[in-house]
Amino acid sequence: MPKHLQFKCAFQTHDLDPKNSVCINPTFRHQTWQLGEDPLPADANALAQEMADKLALITGTIPITVKVYDIEKAKPNFPIGTAVKNPAAAPRVISVVPEAAVCLSFYADINRPRHRGRLYLPAWLCGASVSNMGREVPSAMQTAASDIAIMFAGLGGGNVDWGVWSRVDHAFHKATNYWISSAWATVRSRGIKESNRMQFTTSG
Repeated sequence: MPKHLQFKCAFQTHDLDPKNSVCINPTFRHQTWQLGEDPLPADANALAQEMADKLALITGTIPITVKVYDIEKAKPNFPIGTAVKNPAAAPRVISVVPEAAVCLSFYADINRPRHRGRLYLPAWLCGASVSNMGREVPSAMQTAASDIAIMFAGLGGGNVDWGVWSRVDHAFHKATNYWISSAWATVRSRGIKESNRMQFTTSG
């Protein structure tokens, strides 16, 4: 029977503070999940490890943690699979704006609500440097984002699909089309933990 999974892929940046980890959370359907394997099926750990290995080919040697969750489980929803890659490596020091992102948009068959999704890929994950943080996303970074989509599509072989989970429909839709915009996006978080704060008073 199918199992619907969300991956939390965390990259440690700046320092060892957990608040400085950056995450992307793609969704998958495992087509041939075996009954009786809950709560910790071997496939979950294997898929987490495969994801971590593939991401490490993109990032190089930085700490990566991948956790796999059963989307359909009620809270508290604990990981059913975990993999850690390069745990002793130094965190990545980001030279570009940490919140800058490349938007990977995708949909299933028809671009309509509940059949489409977005992932905000950190710019540095797509190879950004200070010199190419211009008005638009360079084509090389768009290609790098496309390579990540291809990686998702190939995860787990033929019985694992990447796509969209609709909480409204309670249904999974396999991605069939995707694009990478030339317009910059932002990671949906505050970015790295602040190192200082300028405070002022006002008369209102």
